[in-house]
Amino acid sequence: MAQRRALFDELRHHKGIPAVIIDAVEYSDWHRPVRWVRSAPGLLTIGAMTGMLKPRAPIFRYPSRPEEEEAYRRSLSEFNSGIEAEDLPANAGEFLADCLIDHLMLLGDGHNAFARATGKLPRATIAAAAMTILDDQKGDFRTPKDRRNQGPGPFLTKLFRKLLVINEPTDKEISRYQARASAVKIFAKDENAGLRSTARSVGVSQGTLSRWKDEQSFKEEVARQRELSSISGMSSLRYRDLVMGQVRVSKPGDTN
Repeated sequence: MAQRRALFDELRHHKGIPAVIIDAVEYSDWHRPVRWVRSAPGLLTIGAMTGMLKPRAPIFRYPSRPEEEEAYRRSLSEFNSGIEAEDLPANAGEFLADCLIDHLMLLGDGHNAFARATGKLPRATIAAAAMTILDDQKGDFRTPKDRRNQGPGPFLTKLFRKLLVINEPTDKEISRYQARASAVKIFAKDENAGLRSTARSVGVSQGTLSRWKDEQSFKEEVARQRELSSISGMSSLRYRDLVMGQVRVSKPGDTN
């Protein structure tokens, strides 16, 4: 508990992370929804948009006096007038992850000594905060069933990618991977499939497809796909007989 408190206290000492977001995540309230309106004076600003957290304890105290009720109703009305944007954080945990991405990008090579010397948020602190959000998401059974609020979300995933220095695949790389996978399925189904028609079908040149076919890894993928296809088309009884036929049952007196 003390370690968690120290972590969030350190986050509060650095600019760029709204205190209300830090409070929400510290109290395991990472799933607090965020709504967005056009830019206006406020704490949670990203570009031309301003984010608002839904009023809720323990971050927002429920009104106990008549004069507080109006302010509470107004803040709730402002939240309800906002929108959910797919390209912006949907909850407090995702908002904090997005802020941490910005801090991580400021580090350059990310050495902690350099970060501390220049007053930047250390990489170790960013990593600890990311793990805290992830751990809270795994163990929080109060999470809404809404799919968008079930972690890890896209911003937390992006933060871990950057911490682990894992580059996201480009559209070209994804397209090439999908084309290769499609070609494997075609040749697994028909080893005599035409080169030209197959290349046209998967969206690559004949030269590219020809190179793939000559690669040992491609041949192995085709063979593996053909084997999987034969198993999937096999009856459950036939599959059981096949598996059992490969299992040797030991008898009394066997030493091997």
